[in-house]
This record gives sequence, structure tokens and C-alpha cells, in this order.
Amino acid sequence: MAPPKRVLCMMDLSSLGRASLGVAGQVLAACGQQACLLPTALFSSHTGGFGPVEKQDEAAFATAALAHYARQGITFHAVYIGYLYGPAQFAAANAALSQYPNALHVVDPALGDDGKPYTGLDDDTARAMRQLCARAGLVCPNYTESAMLCGDAPDAGQAAPALVERRLARLGENGASVLITSVPGPAGTYETWGLSQPEGEIFRLPSRRVPQRYPGTGDLFCAAVVGRLLHGDTLQAAAQTAAYFVEQAVQATYTASAEARHGVWFEPFLPLLQP
Repeated sequence: MAPPKRVLCMMDLSSLGRASLGVAGQVLAACGQQACLLPTALFSSHTGGFGPVEKQDEAAFATAALAHYARQGITFHAVYIGYLYGPAQFAAANAALSQYPNALHVVDPALGDDGKPYTGLDDDTARAMRQLCARAGLVCPNYTESAMLCGDAPDAGQAAPALVERRLARLGENGASVLITSVPGPAGTYETWGLSQPEGEIFRLPSRRVPQRYPGTGDLFCAAVVGRLLHGDTLQAAAQTAAYFVEQAVQATYTASAEARHGVWFEPFLPLLQP
């Protein structure tokens, strides 16, 4: 049996609701990897339906933790970065990428969804996220975020294939692999589009759609991709497994008419990710 790979996960920890570090650790563990959770902020819940949240910036802690790891000679196989806000958090994330240049650098750029930027997002945050993505080996935006990263006006209409291909090329121009999720397809479907580097191969994965949006599905997908990549899957195979895992969880949650703001029932489907 191969030893688990260590993944440094830098994003917020939302105590309530299935999102961010609250799901990333479980998903990576199901994939057979060791998730090392380094919160850049603490949230009482995610921001998708629980009203005003309590939050605490942990950028200073994250920076101090990185210094501790350096003193101990700790290495990581991947650095996986999600939601960030404020200059200090972005500085900590950039420091992690510099500290571990040989790790797989993954950025899930939390900027917006459904054709709209997230509430409170400012130009400085968007610019800092673009700069972070330029250092990544894998970038995993949703369709709205792909527009924002490429300087396009975000929208939620059906995507023209040529437009998605242009965004893949733009986001991968520094050699990064790219996965764009929630790409609107025909007849109310969604697709995930991928660019696998260094081959330059483009692929598309269709997904069934339900008439309900759930927070945290992008976090589930990206964490599953990271875990399967470290197991040795190709990008397309990792994305297929991750997409099927999320689709099954979404379908089960929708069928049960569960309260959407708590996220999808992914826990029973974690065995789908096991090596």
C-alpha cells in the first residue's frame, strides 16, 4: 500500500454547512490522502443562507504555522488553496506556494457563481486571486469565475464552445491544467470542461442538473480531484470520478427534499472515492 500524500489545505473553516475545510478534509481522507487543514479564517457558517455570519481572520496564524513547518522540515505533496479574503490571507497563500515549489499547486478561486460576483467582493480581491491562479498547476473555477478571471463580464446563459475553449487557453497559458465547472449546456444541462497539461487536451464531462442550487459542491469536486490526482489518476479520470461523486450526492439530497443551505449529503458517497 502506498503511503498517503500530505495536502496542505488553505481556506476558511465554516463550522456549519458543508463547505470549505469542513468537506475538503473528509473528501481527501476518503481518497486515501492526509489532509492538513490550515484555516485562513473561521466562519460560524458558510455564507449561503444562514444570514450574517461570525468570522475571524486567521492570516497571522496561517503565517506562523508555515514558519513552524519550515523549522520542522515538513513537506507537502500538494498545496490546495480555496476561499481567501484580505491582503494578509493572500500573502500567506503566496508564501505557501513559494515555500513548497515542488508541490502540486491547486487554486479553487472563490469569486462568484450563477453569473454574479459574491457579495462584498472587491477589485483588489479579484486581482489577487488572478495573480494566485497564475502560479497554480491546476485551476478549478466555476463558469462565472472563469469569466471573472479572464476579464469577461460574468453571465449564466448557455456557453458557446469557442468561448469556453478561449478561457481554458487563457487560464492555462502558464502551463496550468484547468477545470471549469458548472458550464451551462443545452436543455438545462451542466458540463465540466477540462484542459489537461502538458498534453493540451480538452475534454467535456456532462452532468445531470436538478432545479436546486447547493453550496459547497465546488469544494467537494475540487477536493475529490486533488485526492484522485495524488492517487495517480489522469486529470480526466479524476474529474470523472469527482463529478460522479458530486452528482450522486446532489441527486440524493434533492430526492430527499433536504434543506439546501446545509449542503449536499455527500457522506454516504465517500466510498466512491476510495482507491
